[in-house]
Amino acid sequence: MTVYLERKGFCYSQATIHKYMNTELGLHSIVRPIKPGIKPGKPHKVFENKLKQDFHADRPNEKWCTDFTYRFLKNGDVRYNCTVIRPL
Repeated sequence: MTVYLERKGFCYSQATIHKYMNTELGLHSIVRPIKPGIKPGKPHKVFENKLKQDFHADRPNEKWCTDFTYRFLKNGDVRYNCTVIRPL
C-alpha cells in the first residue's frame, strides 16, 4: 500500500498507513498460532571440533571439512546437501 500511494504522489509512513487500514478500513492481519506439539529438531550426531578453526594445512590431504544438511521442501520431499572442503 505504501508503494502504491507513493506512485500516486502521496507519501506517508508505513505506521500511518497501517493505522488507517486498521481503523478506517477495518482491515486486520490474521495471525495463525503455532501448531502444538511441534518441537525443533535436534542434530542426529555432533562430532567434536578437532580443527579448532585452524584450517591451515602443511601438506595436501592433511585436513578435510564436511557439512551435511537436510533440506525439507514444501511438498514433503527431503534433499540432502553435502559439502566437502579440502584446503590446498
